[in-house]
Amino acid sequence: MAAPIQIKVYDKTFAAKGEIGAPKFVTVNLRDISVGFGKATIGVLATDRMIEPLMADGARVWIRRPDGSDSQAHILSGYVTARRATGTTQQALYEFDVTDDASFLDEVSGWVIPANAITNQGAGNAVQWVLEDDAETVLKTAVTANAVTRLGMPITVATNQHRGSDVRGVLRYEPLWTKLFPVVDGCGMSAAGIGVSVRQNGTSGLLLDVYERAVYPRPLTELGGVVTDWSWTQTAATATRVVVGGPGEGYLRSLRTVVDYTREMEIGHVIERWRDARDVTEDQIPDLLYARGQEILDDGATKYGLSVTLAETPAFRYGTNVRVGDTVTVEVAGQQITDVLTEALLSWTRDAGWRVEPRVGEKSDDPDRLLGRYIAKLSRAVNRMQRV
Repeated sequence: MAAPIQIKVYDKTFAAKGEIGAPKFVTVNLRDISVGFGKATIGVLATDRMIEPLMADGARVWIRRPDGSDSQAHILSGYVTARRATGTTQQALYEFDVTDDASFLDEVSGWVIPANAITNQGAGNAVQWVLEDDAETVLKTAVTANAVTRLGMPITVATNQHRGSDVRGVLRYEPLWTKLFPVVDGCGMSAAGIGVSVRQNGTSGLLLDVYERAVYPRPLTELGGVVTDWSWTQTAATATRVVVGGPGEGYLRSLRTVVDYTREMEIGHVIERWRDARDVTEDQIPDLLYARGQEILDDGATKYGLSVTLAETPAFRYGTNVRVGDTVTVEVAGQQITDVLTEALLSWTRDAGWRVEPRVGEKSDDPDRLLGRYIAKLSRAVNRMQRV
């Protein structure tokens, strides 16, 4: 059985090397960029002519559907990050792991003044790069300034159409992904209503663009055959108050505390943490000290995770009327939960053929109290059904 996809191989300069015509298997784990980056694993016999270019440093792979434009046919493009081989000399199987090109957002840091040398980042007493604008403008400005202009990476940033609600981008040498796609405070690109796509742009490099997230119009249910499995997790809070140390030495050091009294009442005890903020200047006290403390509180909130595995039906088909990043409503044990389609597992083997499993949730690091209430209701509903 032939794979219903094309797997093209390129070198580190994006020059085409050929196509894997007969893979043993292919698995693609697509992920919404708000929670991480997609990956793929390709199994290839040792006799395949693409083994040599796949073994080269910087080897790249582009997995596509066999028809349609680049944007329509694209499934995942990226570079080879791991290689394995098993078997015997006579019949060996090579496996290649590929990481989505969107991962460059986690490999490029956002400088305070991207146009300046590293020795002149404090010009004008600058402490952070800050831009308040629509989400698309903030993202594309940060990527252009740091990845394209400063580092000279072969990335084309599509024309800005000013999509998404207003956000406040703040960077200080952290990876762009960490600060522009926060899953903690809900103020990043996802909450602004846009998704981000990064794919290979022919042989010229990468293309970054955004798209408006869609909402699937009907609830997905177990009875309808779409919801096939679910799970949830809860992890206790790790911080209820934070002491923040600002500039100064000894008894002259500026100190502030940030406290979540509601959280302390909910869990019944105090968990105190420390945050060093010596980089804050005198004129930024106390606002920035409080903000640094709030970051620790946000990260230390009770964390809830929800994962729902879905199956394709004639009416619900991945890539046709839904994609990662879209919002769907699932019904589990009589409870309707609205969440983002965070992941889709695409796989092909010669025996089983082509399979697609979209997934909702996996928000295991999201201190979302609304999600917590969903999980509490779901737990009670399942418990009642088990007792009946």
